Amino acid sequence: LMTTVNATGTSKLASALHGLLQQCMDALLPIRRRSNRVRLASLLDLFVPVRPGRWVFVSRRGVPITGNLRAVLDEVVKQEKDVAIYCESPLDAAAVAAWRLAGARLLTGFSLRTLYSLLSSETVVVSHPLRKAYISRRKKGRCVINVWHGVALKRIEALMPGSTTR
Repeated sequence: LMTTVNATGTSKLASALHGLLQQCMDALLPIRRRSNRVRLASLLDLFVPVRPGRWVFVSRRGVPITGNLRAVLDEVVKQEKDVAIYCESPLDAAAVAAWRLAGARLLTGFSLRTLYSLLSSETVVVSHPLRKAYISRRKKGRCVINVWHGVALKRIEALMPGSTTR
């Protein structure tokens, strides 16, 4: 498949795909069935480039952002500029205000914007199985961090040189 690059550096194929997606997404969304959402995300993942420095934190439906996910999110929001939070559950209003003040974007509901943020993120942080974040495959340039409570983050400090933690 050959593409040509226009004066702005955007390929004609990419521009055409973007325009087609913009026109068709209203007809495609809302997609109610999760399996169809995953299929759409898998297809779009082939075309959406990973954006260096972009982080997204994902909490699955019915699970608030707490524990390990909240601790990592609070620290990353202080240091990174391009951070998005995707959660389909009610969130603590004070936390949301602090995250927004720090520049984080809040993604709610399934939309093209949400999918683009998920698929284009260099770092995806989850506290559950990855498929709940609509990520179905590995992709060069994407790092996935799972902070589920079963992951051994709680004792990692004990492994560091010079640690006095037992």
